[in-house]
Amino acid sequence: MIYQRGSAGWELRQELTPPRTWAGYPWLYGSSILTLDDYLFVGAPLLSSPNFADGGILIYRRGPQGYELIQFIFDFPGRTASANLGFDLHIHDGDLYSATPAHRYGSRQTGGFVSFELVGTQWTHKETFQFTGANDYRVGRGMAFDQNRMILNHGQEAVVLEEVNGTWSEIQRFGRAVDHTSRAVVTDDQGMVIFGDLSDGFGPSRGAARIFHWDGSQYLWSESLQANDFVPLGTVGDRFGASLSLVGDRLLIGASLASINGTQEDGGAYLFENGVNGWQQLIHFHPPANTVQAATHAGIDVALEEGVAIVGAYTFNVAGVPGVGATFVYELPFGAPVCSGVPNSQGVPGLLSVYGYIYASAGSLRLECEQLPPNSFAILLAGSTPGFVGSPGNSSGNLCISGTAARLGTTQALPSGHAEMVIQTATFPTSIGGPIDPGDTFVFQAWYRDIGGAGASNFTEAKTVTFR
Repeated sequence: MIYQRGSAGWELRQELTPPRTWAGYPWLYGSSILTLDDYLFVGAPLLSSPNFADGGILIYRRGPQGYELIQFIFDFPGRTASANLGFDLHIHDGDLYSATPAHRYGSRQTGGFVSFELVGTQWTHKETFQFTGANDYRVGRGMAFDQNRMILNHGQEAVVLEEVNGTWSEIQRFGRAVDHTSRAVVTDDQGMVIFGDLSDGFGPSRGAARIFHWDGSQYLWSESLQANDFVPLGTVGDRFGASLSLVGDRLLIGASLASINGTQEDGGAYLFENGVNGWQQLIHFHPPANTVQAATHAGIDVALEEGVAIVGAYTFNVAGVPGVGATFVYELPFGAPVCSGVPNSQGVPGLLSVYGYIYASAGSLRLECEQLPPNSFAILLAGSTPGFVGSPGNSSGNLCISGTAARLGTTQALPSGHAEMVIQTATFPTSIGGPIDPGDTFVFQAWYRDIGGAGASNFTEAKTVTFR
């Protein structure tokens, strides 16, 4: 299901389905998806041909009418029954890689990978790599690349391969790096590897994300991350680490059995950020309150991009039909702090968050204020330059915008202290340099009534945003 973000939100653009049906196993079409420029790769690891679940990859290319199927790969040199081609897809140095965790060596499903290179308009087989050890079992349940190294995890440990002169060879094994039910592994291509570990101790089956760093010859453990608001549900645990997505200094971690109140398996995801104080938990995403239901399994898969966090919930009930599945999309705050707010009559500073998309062409932003006095009125402000004016107009707070500050509009806080406003980038005030174009920087802040405070008004914190 291909969605595109527009002014009205995420809209369905195209639905792709398998081109034909063979008897035997279900295909699991769409269990892995990968894009590269105009190419779309769809894995079908249980595709039968026609008697065994060898797997396959369907390759599409974007044209005037959407994505069109151009190639169908289900055969390769060294193929064995139940290889699971298409189980996990990646692009490395321009080549297409697919994990084959059920690739057979004799009677054992040892695992491995297959790679393809683009020759002309066709993706052509390049290499088949198969494990042959007596202890190898389904190596390739998770795959990631770190410079010239490949990390493959499986039932009881993870394997590191290194490519030298076009040949991959094993250089390290992690002892019990991940629990046997997790295949999540990501890298930052700078020597850091993160595994999802679904049973890290600290309570029955409580999960963790385990971080390793390359020391020049091997990966060494450095730290483990866990949810700081863990709510136990009997002996089930939270499955924290079921899925991972890393973008820059932000890490999104799925927890498919997390519980909000300790009574049911809601699932969810946690956003961490690596800053001056190390990795810190920023946001706990869970299904909206009006959609919470038992066994939602939100967080079974996650994806992170600038501006949004995407959380899959594959057993979510829709319109009373169990197990239909759903995807939750959460907007992420962005912008750098300019100054902090001064405590108001509630004893806390007013907070400001900028949501939407950091690209100017996205069309709209949402400014949200928190911790305001109940029902207070707030004026949203913007300027092109950070600054500092202490207690303007006898306010309790400080204005952190220099020069001209434009009023974007007025809003009223709810009894909870929450207030928000949507602004359009195309109609941004010209008095401060609008409309918003790529490369523009603006400072946002809110000025709000605070009758019970030291002054008649106060200011929230301020955020600066450079648009792309």
